Amino acid sequence: MKRTQIYLDPTQHEFLESLAFLQSRKANKRVTMSELIRNAIDLLREQYQDPEDETNLIIQSDLLMKGIQKAKTQKEFLTHKEVFGHDL
Repeated sequence: MKRTQIYLDPTQHEFLESLAFLQSRKANKRVTMSELIRNAIDLLREQYQDPEDETNLIIQSDLLMKGIQKAKTQKEFLTHKEVFGHDL
């Protein structure tokens, strides 16, 4: 596992804390906020595992598209790896 840090607004933190508490009571074992976040990421990964969905996510991402446009002004053609971070 790789350690990372995220910032949550107070309502997000309170929601996760409450959900972790409720899930812990329901499961009769400690459920952490980190575990809930990992589970949520797994659900998102399942939902967006189709390559077409990845392309749609990229196209809909204003920040990423601005980066691609900026890179394209510096270089006429971008490779698949430069855009998506991996080869076909």
